[in-house]
Amino acid sequence: MFFSVILYIILYSTFIKIDNFIGYNFINVILYASSFCLLAPIGEELYFRFVIWNIFSKRFGYITTSVLTLLIWYILHYESNIKTIFGIVPLGFILTYIRIKTENIFIRSFVHAWNNIAFLIIAFIF
Repeated sequence: MFFSVILYIILYSTFIKIDNFIGYNFINVILYASSFCLLAPIGEELYFRFVIWNIFSKRFGYITTSVLTLLIWYILHYESNIKTIFGIVPLGFILTYIRIKTENIFIRSFVHAWNNIAFLIIAFIF
């Protein structure tokens, strides 16, 4: 898990740069960071690994449901860069595995949020 998070951070550090926030006030940066690191993970986990998962799991098994939800998640996260597959897919598998083993949305949201926090910190540093 640690390796995929680090790989994800390294590959995507080009997408969010501190330069994007030059000219913005502190409140805007805090609002962006909090939505990216807290609200987005909760919303995505509710949508992808709760709503979509429940729709597909009624018709398919775990493997097919996992692949379908991961595919939809990847398509919506694709940022016109093939490198996204190296970060999005491992994280998606990790979150899906947590979904299957625990069925606890808080754990998935926590892991997802920490991934986004680490990504944001690395993006600001580099």
